[in-house]
Amino acid sequence: MLAGAVVSLSLLIVVIGHAELAQGQVRLAGLQAEITSARLLHQREVLALANLENPTRILRVAEDTLHMVSPTQVRQLTHVPLGIALPPPHVAPTAGTSPAAPASSGG
Repeated sequence: MLAGAVVSLSLLIVVIGHAELAQGQVRLAGLQAEITSARLLHQREVLALANLENPTRILRVAEDTLHMVSPTQVRQLTHVPLGIALPPPHVAPTAGTSPAAPASSGG
């Protein structure tokens, strides 16, 4: 009787183990499906981004939608050294305004 109980218990443990294994395989298959779906979505988004970065498309949008045109003449700006401080600009008052009075110190 003890031997029969041990055999029955061991068979029950094997069945439970197989059930857990099958459940784990189902979870694994679900995760693999999610990974595949995420990879496909990522691949589509990378392709869409590459399409958005296409210089030909950008030029077409700039010309057609934003009505931009290529310049007829290009002027180069003069070189300004960055290490030298520029003098403050001279600003003339406009007509009809009086120059501001200096602030008095209240000491």
